Amino acid sequence: PTLRVASQLRVAIVGGGITGAAAAHTLCDEPDVELHVFDQGGRGPGGRASHRRVSADGSRTVLADDDARDTCDESTYEFDHGCQFFRADSTQMQAVTQQWCEAGWAAPWRARFGRIHPGTPAGVM
Repeated sequence: PTLRVASQLRVAIVGGGITGAAAAHTLCDEPDVELHVFDQGGRGPGGRASHRRVSADGSRTVLADDDARDTCDESTYEFDHGCQFFRADSTQMQAVTQQWCEAGWAAPWRARFGRIHPGTPAGVM
């Protein structure tokens, strides 16, 4: 159900993953809409498109995403889990994806798939 207060539509989007972000993007410029996005992610929104940093020292410690992301060394493994890529088949999704790429929020997939097996030394894949 929706609730109208003083001619303003109050909208709650549950989940900050790609679908919630797309819904928020669609509604954010609508006049007279009070928009709230709720997400349970402990380190920020993203849902299945989240990014993780894990200590490479064998402790399996998940590191905060707020740490310096520009530092790339052998002390951490960084990876996107869940939705590593998505497709933009419709013209609407292609337009949104183009905006995301221009903003630096997405990029064409150019990586290869791989797997890190337990016991693999840091820096060896």
